[in-house]
Amino acid sequence: FAWRKFKSDDDQTGVNCAVFRNEHTDVPASSLIRSAMEIAWEKWPGERLYTYVNHRKVKPVMVRSVPVWGFCFMKAGWSYMGLTKGGLLIWAYA
Repeated sequence: FAWRKFKSDDDQTGVNCAVFRNEHTDVPASSLIRSAMEIAWEKWPGERLYTYVNHRKVKPVMVRSVPVWGFCFMKAGWSYMGLTKGGLLIWAYA
């Protein structure tokens, strides 16, 4: 995980998860995300957290026959917020 306080060109504000990679550990990705959220809030209390998911680079998880890119963020309590101008999916926890 790598966090940064950032305002994007797409007017997303808060603390951005710039990098997240799960090396297929025994720990679920959603658990890693929740742990990283606690660390972010230690540095930036109460800030909105957000990230981008490139649906062309990650595999979707099928939820009731619907593909969900960024499923691990959804499992960690984040919400899908729409698309960037460049077509990336925006996920946020506010």
